[in-house]
Amino acid sequence: MDFSKRHGHGNDFLIQLVSPFVEGYSSDIAKQLCDRRRGIGADGLIVGTVDEDSPETPRMVLFNADGSRAEMSGNGIRCLAHAIFDGYFRPKGVSEKTFSITTDAGIKRVDVKGVVDPMEIYASVDMGPLGGVIEDGIGIRVDMGNPHLVIICDESDHPAPDEVAEKGSELQGVLPGGINVEWLSATDLGEYVFRMSVYERGVGPTLACGTGSCASFLAARHLGLTNDRATIINPGGALQTEAVDGRLILGGPSRVVCTISSVNVSVSVGDRA
Repeated sequence: MDFSKRHGHGNDFLIQLVSPFVEGYSSDIAKQLCDRRRGIGADGLIVGTVDEDSPETPRMVLFNADGSRAEMSGNGIRCLAHAIFDGYFRPKGVSEKTFSITTDAGIKRVDVKGVVDPMEIYASVDMGPLGGVIEDGIGIRVDMGNPHLVIICDESDHPAPDEVAEKGSELQGVLPGGINVEWLSATDLGEYVFRMSVYERGVGPTLACGTGSCASFLAARHLGLTNDRATIINPGGALQTEAVDGRLILGGPSRVVCTISSVNVSVSVGDRA
């Protein structure tokens, strides 16, 4: 098995390109590979099914680090597009490419807009129509194809990094199967610039979350805290969110960490002699 490891502002994924995809084989593999002590380590495993005749229309299957299946990742889908771009289009001298990627949350358009350097690209994702939000007693719930709970707080009440795991874990009972939790605060770094911390279901605290940034943008927009554009500063870096013609656009980088060849997943790395 060959993989590449890529990240969007530290939200890292193992990417495997296959044809065809075999249902059911990757949950245990994801747990082994994503383990940061006994495996390679990542927030998730993405299996991309690529048609050799039409590589710009792949299918994406995403597994969290605990092996559970996730519907969508705004960072992960950019990393997948990056992997396919590197494999099929960069060698031909192409610098921009549009992908139509089938996910468990529907078909998403990804535009690779430029090559930053040999290891990094910048891409935007059409996340779909501007979704509705629901206010409840805890925060604002947003459906991004996966469930989110956005808690708006003052900067002074923003949880410290070591508190995110505990607070996020306590909120997993809000929905059966868990929920992604974001804490969002306004900053003094400029108009419509926010700071976000995130607890991702099936993973825990992460350095960035694309769907979480989008959910945070929609919550802030719903409350009149921003207009049709906002910068969401994740712990690992800033992502750009924008409402364009009734659709939500997410922009950010994908960067290569490494490529991995001949991985043995029949036993975990930590169990090898």
